[in-house]
Amino acid sequence: MILTANSLRVRNLTKAVHQAGYEVNSVAFCGYAASDVAIDKEDKALGCALVDIGANITSVIFFKDGSWGMFSLSLGAETM
Repeated sequence: MILTANSLRVRNLTKAVHQAGYEVNSVAFCGYAASDVAIDKEDKALGCALVDIGANITSVIFFKDGSWGMFSLSLGAETM
């Protein structure tokens, strides 16, 4: 799976965090990071999905048999 991001925005965000006195260890897709907290390994193996409804974008990440996929919709809480 390939995830893309605006590299200038990621670089600027990392720079701002450094200027605030913190260190950035890694950058992660927020849906995947949230799934590490909200979904246990057994549920991921059985198959499940996490829906993250933001203000303007809804992201869906799904798991099945050790694999995962994701998609985003340009539809969020402000437009629902």
